Amino acid sequence: MQKENPAKILLQVKTEDGDPDEVDQLTRQLLMELRDEDVESAELVREASQTKGAKSVEAITLGAIVMAVLPKAVPKIIELLQAWIERGTGRRVSFKGNIGGENVEFEGDSKDFKVFLESLENSKK
Repeated sequence: MQKENPAKILLQVKTEDGDPDEVDQLTRQLLMELRDEDVESAELVREASQTKGAKSVEAITLGAIVMAVLPKAVPKIIELLQAWIERGTGRRVSFKGNIGGENVEFEGDSKDFKVFLESLENSKK
């Protein structure tokens, strides 16, 4: 039996006003919800700070989550994202990744997400 390769997805959480505290809170909330689903991994994106002569420090990239999802779990994750976006006003996400051998990119709010999902369904036909 051949092992499935997980889809690698980079999510970016945004709000209308871009308040850093709100973005951080929403990102951590979404991360907890993603971890409750059938994902291989879901983590905040961390970048190593390389200042000459300083100790290496990892900084969290505001609003960014990287995750690995098996192809069979992708529809459930998309449903979760759609519900999460619709639960609050001004919530936006962007994501990009390789899902089922296709490069996929999206950015927008719940209305944009519905259009995006419809286009995905139509491309499978």
